[in-house]
Amino acid sequence: FFLAASCSQDFLDKQPLDQRVESNFYQTQADAEEALIAVYDVIGWNTVVGFHPLPMFADIASDDSYAGGASRNDAP
Repeated sequence: FFLAASCSQDFLDKQPLDQRVESNFYQTQADAEEALIAVYDVIGWNTVVGFHPLPMFADIASDDSYAGGASRNDAP
């Protein structure tokens, strides 16, 4: 009974509909502008979550990513 009610493989293999993926993004100039806005959105996090992540992002690829002092404001 279950084999008769099953679905085909292409029914299960769907692109993610809840997020942007490479195959459905950067098709137009508006898509590129939306991506650029998303990159700059990180700058506004300071007012939302109470910290500024840009120093962390700047040093994340180096051995200096864990550098800092005694307080949370004393970062690279």
